[in-house]
Amino acid sequence: MIGRYRITGVHEVEVRSSWDELTDTCTLKFPRRADWLGQNLASGAAPLLKRNDPVIVNLGYDDDNRQVFQGYISKLTAEIPVVIECQDTAYLLKQNTVTKAYKEVELSTLLKDILPSQVPFEAPAVRLGQFRITNATPAKVLAYLKDNYLIKSWFRGGWLYAGLAYVPELQRTHVLRFERNVVDHQLEYLRKEDVRIKLKAISMKPDNEKIEIELGDDEGEQRTIYFYDVSEADLRNLAEEEIELLRYEGYRGSLTTFLAPHIQHGDVVDLRSEAYPERDGRYFVKAVTTNFGMGGGRQTIELDSKL
Repeated sequence: MIGRYRITGVHEVEVRSSWDELTDTCTLKFPRRADWLGQNLASGAAPLLKRNDPVIVNLGYDDDNRQVFQGYISKLTAEIPVVIECQDTAYLLKQNTVTKAYKEVELSTLLKDILPSQVPFEAPAVRLGQFRITNATPAKVLAYLKDNYLIKSWFRGGWLYAGLAYVPELQRTHVLRFERNVVDHQLEYLRKEDVRIKLKAISMKPDNEKIEIELGDDEGEQRTIYFYDVSEADLRNLAEEEIELLRYEGYRGSLTTFLAPHIQHGDVVDLRSEAYPERDGRYFVKAVTTNFGMGGGRQTIELDSKL
């Protein structure tokens, strides 16, 4: 559905979704000459589709379709083919600016004050301390929270989820067998002793000062974690626990499957192989890129850490 029109054919679709990005994106491509009752999709004096129109994309097999995107048209081009760029509900957070100042504020209070009234949200009880916003969009505020407090925000079904990459009540587990479901992969299996991690741990104090420590291998993969109002001793203990979790033995990278089963970021994939059963394991999903077109449909699944 785009606006008030139900469109059953498309030249190409790509949807990118991740808990590491506030905005899910969708790109739709149509033939230039596509029209209805003499009106063109994106060109002419009265095009059928316009910027800000709501968009819902469903994909699947044998009429068993699943929703892979919900959002709004952010840009249209009347080139060949017609390209329609869309963003999820985060699009609404980029339209207006806010100015606020707090001596101390909790995350839920901040979100209630800055989000548009039609955007529902869920957030844990997190104290942010002193906080100031000067003429910034809500999207910019959420980006600042991600960069400075490691508070990730993402949308699912029009709801904003802030504070957690993984929400248990939304999580599903999918069994994927290399010999059956996996079309292609860019996976690397590493043993624990071969993993190199450089971890920076940061504690944000109520007065906005920081405590920083670094652990791990000087030339390892860079990772950063944040905590609020944690002492240096506790910060070191937490960092040591985290680096052990990051040094897991298992797969790293991505794999490509068909459109079924429908997988979303935050889900768990249970990878199994008849050839290498000793490598079976369960992994969190960090991101999903869905492609659909004349050649069929595929999902590219980016793995996060091992359970």
